[in-house]
Amino acid sequence: MTMTRQEKVVLDLLATGLSSRQIAEKLLISFHTVETHRKHLRLKFKAHNTTEVILKAYPKMQLS
Repeated sequence: MTMTRQEKVVLDLLATGLSSRQIAEKLLISFHTVETHRKHLRLKFKAHNTTEVILKAYPKMQLS
């Protein structure tokens, strides 16, 4: 799976449980930019939601 550097950073932060707003604040980017990265990740992973993206990106990750 080819991801941009920024998509990888956003994905890693999503996997830690941060919201889009929290990620935007942390990375000093707009909320809409984070939402665009999330959309691109869903398309790239052929996922219906962010949880599915995370499970496909990190197949050994256990969600509690």
